[in-house]
Order: sequence, then structure tokens, then C-alpha cells
Amino acid sequence: MHRCKSTLHRIQGGFAFSTEGTDSMNEASGNRKRGFTSFRKVFRCFRVQSGFTLTELIIVLVFVGVALTSILLSFRTGLRTSVDSELLSLSAQLAEAKMEQIKSDKASFGYGYLTQQNYPPETDADGYSGYTRTVSITEYSGYKKVTVTVTHSGSPDVQLVTIFANY
Repeated sequence: MHRCKSTLHRIQGGFAFSTEGTDSMNEASGNRKRGFTSFRKVFRCFRVQSGFTLTELIIVLVFVGVALTSILLSFRTGLRTSVDSELLSLSAQLAEAKMEQIKSDKASFGYGYLTQQNYPPETDADGYSGYTRTVSITEYSGYKKVTVTVTHSGSPDVQLVTIFANY
């Protein structure tokens, strides 16, 4: 690190700078004497030695590249999770809508109406393409187990199960 202290000296008719780092040697006597320097030498002392080396630049670029990559990957994962939850939510809504229809049919037409033939499989359920909705009715003594399943290729299957009794 270059250190340079300068002082302003008044000489005849003007000013001159003297710097500690620019002592000159008197050749005849061998004694050091403080000399006056030009403005260029003085301003060299005050010049800011800033900037980046190529190594520092490469390190920063690698660091920024790694940081941006991890940030973009987290956005991609978040976006994928958001889409998956939207598909799953729609599947659940379609299953609930069908189960409500089955409950309404029991109330309107009676317990005997709840048979497999009255609820065939549906593709593009309620107008949503890619969604398949099936109803499975299993009879036991005194009750029926109704399972509504909604499938979509981009999300897990959703199943709702309800027990209906003949009351």
C-alpha cells in the first residue's frame, strides 16, 4: 500500500507541494533533503486504487450464478406445487359435487335408487377435461357404502366415502 503525506508550502509567488515519499538525495553531501514535486506526483498519492481483479470478478460471477440458480429452482418448485394443489383442489370439488348429488338422489328417490347402474363412470367430469369420476356402491346388510373417486393424470386420486343407511 502506497502511503503519501503531502503538505502545502508557500514559496515566492505561489504554492508548491512537498511529499514525504519523494525525498531526494543530495549527491554532493549525501544528505537527504526534502524536495518539491510536481502536481502530477502529488495527485498520484491521492489517486484511488480501486477496481476488481479478474479473479474477484470470476468469484462474484460464480457466487451470483449459484444464488440465482437456487432461487429459480425454488420458484419452479413452488410453481409446480401450486399447480398440483390446484388440480387436487378441483378433484376434491368434483368428488364433493357428485357425493352431494347422490345424497340428494337418496332424499328425492329413496334408498333403493342408490345402485351402481344409476351412476356410470364420467369422463371430462362436469366439463373439466382430463378428469374422470367414478362411483362405486357396495351393499352390506342394512347400509350401502358409496365411494366417489376422481382421477386426473397430473394429480393423485381423490376418494370420498359415505355410508348410507335405510332409515
